[in-house]
Amino acid sequence: MKKRLATSLVALTLAAAGIASHTVAFADSDPIIVGSKDFTESVIVAEIYCLALEDAGIPVERNLQIGSQIIHQAITNGDIDMYPEYTGTALVTWLGEEPIYDSDECYEHVKEAYKDKFQLTFLANSTVNDSEGLATTKEVAEKYGLATISDVWANASELSLCGNGEFFEAVATYPRLMEIYGDAKFKDEVTMDHTLSFTACKNGDVDVISVYTTEGSLADDVFVILEDDKKCWPPYYLCPIISDAKLTEYPEAEAVINSVTATFTDENIIGMCAAVDIEGEDFEDVAEEYYDSIKDSLKS
Repeated sequence: MKKRLATSLVALTLAAAGIASHTVAFADSDPIIVGSKDFTESVIVAEIYCLALEDAGIPVERNLQIGSQIIHQAITNGDIDMYPEYTGTALVTWLGEEPIYDSDECYEHVKEAYKDKFQLTFLANSTVNDSEGLATTKEVAEKYGLATISDVWANASELSLCGNGEFFEAVATYPRLMEIYGDAKFKDEVTMDHTLSFTACKNGDVDVISVYTTEGSLADDVFVILEDDKKCWPPYYLCPIISDAKLTEYPEAEAVINSVTATFTDENIIGMCAAVDIEGEDFEDVAEEYYDSIKDSLKS
């Protein structure tokens, strides 16, 4: 991309002018190897972090789109130095512990555990919660008075519920809903490919669908996400992690990354995912456009 190609030229220009440059200072240092998982949100966020680090003069190497099942091994083995993780995933999948449903408690717990067990630092937490969820259309929500999952359960006999096979079978999804919100008998339970469920809901073929709460399809303003008012699912807050060794080498990186993380919201993450998954834009272009929109505020 233009920004990456220009980095070395900017550094040379500054050096020639006798102006101090972080890029020149770090010229002989090993780069921060930034990874991501192999889905749109993770790749976009990782690329935005790369752009911010490069803009601060910190050398970066990209190793994006690593399988979600092996990325933890990649960072603990030193194959990458940093990537965007989720607090709930860190707790349940990588630490193998029971869910913690309070978001602050979950963050503090994984932060301490990762430092002790893996010598990895959880940087500042975001407000982006990429969790399980249920959604419906504004039309259905208005018709039945749906704002929360409790409202859905109260109107279950009038509603069809749609999800893929994993949603209805996995312990942490539909069975968990039944445990927390109580037994409910829906008018219909429809098993369908996840990507097709949005069209089915929009067309009125099903009423309520299983979603991930920051996926791009939710950018269509016909949909509303229903509040998990009884906290059925643990928090999955987007939060970057970095190796302690690399953070010692580049202490400036913490402030850079934290300032970027603070700009993320569910809404702008959904919008960026939609630009890639629905509108067909390249993730690099979406990331660069977003970074360009925030970079001046980061330096103020």
